[in-house]
Amino acid sequence: MTRCVRTLAVFLSAMLIATASAAPAKQAQRQFTAGTLNVMTQNLYVGGDILLPIAAPPGQFPAAAALVIQQIIATNFPERAMTLAQQMLARRPDLIGLQEVFVVKVCPKGFPEIYCVINQDYLDILLDELNANGTQYRVASSVKNIDLQGLEVAIDGQPTLVVTLTDRDVILARADVQTHDPVSANYSARLPVPTLPGFSVVRGWTMVDAVVA
Repeated sequence: MTRCVRTLAVFLSAMLIATASAAPAKQAQRQFTAGTLNVMTQNLYVGGDILLPIAAPPGQFPAAAALVIQQIIATNFPERAMTLAQQMLARRPDLIGLQEVFVVKVCPKGFPEIYCVINQDYLDILLDELNANGTQYRVASSVKNIDLQGLEVAIDGQPTLVVTLTDRDVILARADVQTHDPVSANYSARLPVPTLPGFSVVRGWTMVDAVVA
């Protein structure tokens, strides 16, 4: 073998060795370990069987509605929200999906709101608990489902009550999680309520893009 050929062979061998050793180094630079995405889902529960008056015959509607109002008062969402917030803050999920995020107002007809039997926004109450010591969570996306406004319920021997029920699904994001492009909609399928002409039970969905760490 001539000196020129031997030199070329040595050079090619050196190149192959260099390429082989550089490949793992380049692959190592591209390797990474994905972090953990922590999510939580929680149904806040309105606190009463709101389908009870919907299913009741027209003559029994007021009594069924009064029973549901009593149930909602007894299940006491502000008190439940304190425990829910403690559980959420202990786990610190990146995103929290919430269902049955209601606004409930039950007020005597013709009286100021200070006389309302119930006047609660479940989202505001929960966020107040979550952010009592500084902003921890914010709303990233939401959708409105049931929206019943100004339903009058006449109960024997009592002032006529005006009931408002608004149901939402909500996604909360932790303060340090970036979110964008929220999307939400209601399903086209509806459940008509014969005892409430023109009113239907509506359901929906919502989503959001999030960047964690």
